[in-house]
Amino acid sequence: MVVPGHRVLGRALLGRPSFVGVVRSPDVGGSQPPPPAYVPGPGGPLLPGPPQKPRQSVARRFFTAFAVAWIIVLAFNFVVRTTFDYADSYEWDNNPLERDGKVLTCDTHWSTSDAPQDFVQPLDMASQMTFPTYPVYNVTESFDLPANAPLHYLIARGSLLGGAAIIRGVEGADPNLIKVDVTIWYSSRDALSRANVCKLQKPEGGMGIGIFTPRNRFEWGNKDMRALRVQVTVSLPASRDSLLRLNGFETNLPNFRHKFERLGDRVQIDHLSVQASNGNIESDSLYFSQGSVKTSNGRISGQYNATESLLLQTSNGAVDVDVGLTNDDTHRASILEIQSSNGRIEPRISLLTTHDQRPQPKGGHFSVKLKTSNGRLDVKFPTAPVDSLLDFTAKTSNAIADVSLHNSFEGSFVLQTSNGRAEVDEAYVSDPTGRGLRRDVEYIKRGNTHREGTIVWTKYGRHESPEMGKADIRTTNGVRF
Repeated sequence: MVVPGHRVLGRALLGRPSFVGVVRSPDVGGSQPPPPAYVPGPGGPLLPGPPQKPRQSVARRFFTAFAVAWIIVLAFNFVVRTTFDYADSYEWDNNPLERDGKVLTCDTHWSTSDAPQDFVQPLDMASQMTFPTYPVYNVTESFDLPANAPLHYLIARGSLLGGAAIIRGVEGADPNLIKVDVTIWYSSRDALSRANVCKLQKPEGGMGIGIFTPRNRFEWGNKDMRALRVQVTVSLPASRDSLLRLNGFETNLPNFRHKFERLGDRVQIDHLSVQASNGNIESDSLYFSQGSVKTSNGRISGQYNATESLLLQTSNGAVDVDVGLTNDDTHRASILEIQSSNGRIEPRISLLTTHDQRPQPKGGHFSVKLKTSNGRLDVKFPTAPVDSLLDFTAKTSNAIADVSLHNSFEGSFVLQTSNGRAEVDEAYVSDPTGRGLRRDVEYIKRGNTHREGTIVWTKYGRHESPEMGKADIRTTNGVRF
């Protein structure tokens, strides 16, 4: 059925409801009145909303946040302290190792008053120690070692540990005992409590003193945990009426300086070994058969006297020494080696022999080797036996080499440089033998940077010595010989 005046826009579909759109024809009826204006009326939500809490004041919210933050800080601090305490309990490795020797006694519970003292930095430790400005305390522990032990030794190991070792001769002391005083300066009892000083004994009978602190730093972030400063004083019974002979004396003291004083020829050591780092080593007079003196970032100075061998070695430091090298072995040479890097070498080497009634070479046999880099070589031989045999080698770089052998030297020489001149002093020198000999210098090669030849003492053109030494000197910045 169609209603007049209307168009059908949709039709019914079979079996399904139909939707019909009706468009009013423009020619049917007139204009329609506008719909009434919308005026909102009173109403409310169809469903009830969630319950609303009353709002907190600003002050209450602030104090709540502050309390939560404070609880977090306390919890974090507790965790950190617990962790460090746990680490300390397992990392306080301040006990001797098996290789250090058997423990005879150890001191960890120090008896101190902690009374403030007017601290005066001792001269023995000057230029090597710095201390805080607030009150400093000290404690001393003393030990006695038998003088006839086959070995005497000092060792130190651990963090925040350094100082000085003073080995001195004492007149009138008990000839059967060697006294060792260990003085520790500290500014915190916590730091002191971590120091362990032990009296030790080697299986073969050697006696020593060990100073130990934990290998790791004591407590991270604790500003009161200052480094310990230690002075070890070894008093040797050095009498003018008797000679003290020690079979062996050794030190292994990192971050310590060493000083040997008032010993002279009253104390003689068969085997000497000094091992240090970040500290100088000095001696006013030291006598031994075999010696090894090593440090790093430190200077070696003083007087050293050896009859068999001596090694002086450092890095980033100078070597300024007087060496007495004696040869009393008819079959072996007495040996001197000096090594450095980034430091000059200035030795004054006196060659000596115990007697002249010996097979050739009658004046003794000596071997001297010097090596450095970025440092000057300034070498002098004030004395040497007549008819001695010297094998001399010297090498440096980026610096001049100035070598003055004793007049008695006979042998071949090689001078090599690259950025400077190679010079030989041919000036007249007197005969050291008193036999009317004349020194002759003969060249195989004679260039500006390379010279090679021989030096001999002759009489009427004839060379008398059956054996010849040698000198080999090399650098990059000039040689004077």
